[in-house]
Amino acid sequence: MTYDFFHTFAFRLYDLYTKKHNTYIQLFLLSFLIVIAMWRNVHKAKLIVITFVFTLILSQFVFGLWNPTLSATITKSENILTEKSSLSNDDKPDLVIEDIFLWSSNEPDKYVFKYSLRNIGTIPIYSFELVINHKIQWLLFGRIPLFTIDAHTQTGNLGSLLPGETFNHTFISCDSLPKFGSYRFTLTVNPNKTIDESDYSNNKYSEDWTTFLGQWKPLI
Repeated sequence: MTYDFFHTFAFRLYDLYTKKHNTYIQLFLLSFLIVIAMWRNVHKAKLIVITFVFTLILSQFVFGLWNPTLSATITKSENILTEKSSLSNDDKPDLVIEDIFLWSSNEPDKYVFKYSLRNIGTIPIYSFELVINHKIQWLLFGRIPLFTIDAHTQTGNLGSLLPGETFNHTFISCDSLPKFGSYRFTLTVNPNKTIDESDYSNNKYSEDWTTFLGQWKPLI
């Protein structure tokens, strides 16, 4: 067997476990195995169920999370947002997080996660304290948040944020994150509503990411 074979095999498994319909495929396969096993041996059916569940969980840390053809996605420019969001109608600021992206730090082979914050309101904010809560959850089967691995609040003072202006900032280093698995990053700006905004319903933003051996990429 050549490297190309394993390369293709791993990539196909990645496709299977990251597509939206993968749950139905897994349930169909499990049901099929149970029916066949019970027809021949009830004890074997129990063994197959346990083995199948264990395999699915294990796949979260190996094949289901790794695309060998894709290395860490690195954004080359801070100005990654080329389309401006529509401005709200109320005469107030409105803070939204529009993106979470991977960024190469100043040190070689060191990467950090950043967020893009935009004021889509109609008036600027001057000399304000920016508060952002962030939470990172491990995803079972790459879909279901099971438990939180990190959560903290980040604060800082900003001079101003004009209507339509974007502010990019680091919220966590990859060195402090796990090297395997799928995770949901959830950021909430202005959680205590200390800044008077026109809309508080758009203050929370989430993205799902996956990593294998510390190489991160968005989970599709």
